[in-house]
Amino acid sequence: MKNQSFLERLAGRKQDRDKSAIAAYRALVRSIANDEEPASDYVEETLEAAGKVISDLQADCEKINRRKRLREIVERRPGLNEERAEIEKEIAAADRELEQAELRHEDVTMPLYSRRREIDQSLREADNAESKLVQECDDEELKRELAEESSQLQLIASELRNLKEQATYAERLATDEHGRAERQIDDRLKTRYRDKGDAYMKDAKKLRKQVKANEKSYEEGLQRRAEIESRMREW
Repeated sequence: MKNQSFLERLAGRKQDRDKSAIAAYRALVRSIANDEEPASDYVEETLEAAGKVISDLQADCEKINRRKRLREIVERRPGLNEERAEIEKEIAAADRELEQAELRHEDVTMPLYSRRREIDQSLREADNAESKLVQECDDEELKRELAEESSQLQLIASELRNLKEQATYAERLATDEHGRAERQIDDRLKTRYRDKGDAYMKDAKKLRKQVKANEKSYEEGLQRRAEIESRMREW
């Protein structure tokens, strides 16, 4: 029985030493995690007593720092919740203001939209009436003048479209030839393509002048037709 009591006391002392060693090791981990630098001899003794090695110490220090960062994130929650609640209040207030503004906008614009629809309808009726006055005019001379002017406008419009297409095509050819010239190494080929491009550009400029002249003629024709129609509506 005495031997058993002795062994039990030895085991108890061993457990106490182990607990103390583990507690010292944990304190060492916390101190290093807090950027403290304990003496090397103390670190080695503590590791040996706790049955740990340097890699264990590194891993446990990293774990403490990681948990510290996690706690900091958690600790921000109350402030974030409070800020979020304030933002929700501001958003709700802004939504109410917007709703009220939309209601005011609707009150103001609804009668305006209604009146605009009435005006548009009246304008369409005026356009129709204007067309009928021209169509129902019995003056044969004015009708002849209108037909001739309209026919002439069609011819000018057709020629204008053709001139614009030709000018655009000539400009594209000029750009292509100038680009081809820039890519040549041989000076003779460079000059040849550049001259071709210049010629196309010269043609394009002539065509653009004709376009401008035809546009002027077309505008003048529109004015003459408008004058004829004005006289037809008054007849």
